[in-house]
Amino acid sequence: MLNKDIFLLEDAICNPLKYFNRPEDVVADSDLSKSEKLKILESWKDICQKIEIADSEGMRQGTEDLFCTLITRQGIIDLIGKISH
Repeated sequence: MLNKDIFLLEDAICNPLKYFNRPEDVVADSDLSKSEKLKILESWKDICQKIEIADSEGMRQGTEDLFCTLITRQGIIDLIGKISH
């Protein structure tokens, strides 16, 4: 991330794809605390879950849809588990 400015952090939590290419990039970011990483990954997981639900209802959105099919929600859950311990 560019810096730990609170506004950038809040935006990264709401829009992780704007700042990170992969969930692993969140984990690797040395500027983020463990708590900040968990918040961003939880948000990313929630986004993927919403997209999966929309997809199952035939309502695909756009580029985030494709990304969440490549990076499964379970993969993000696994990363959260690694950080939490």
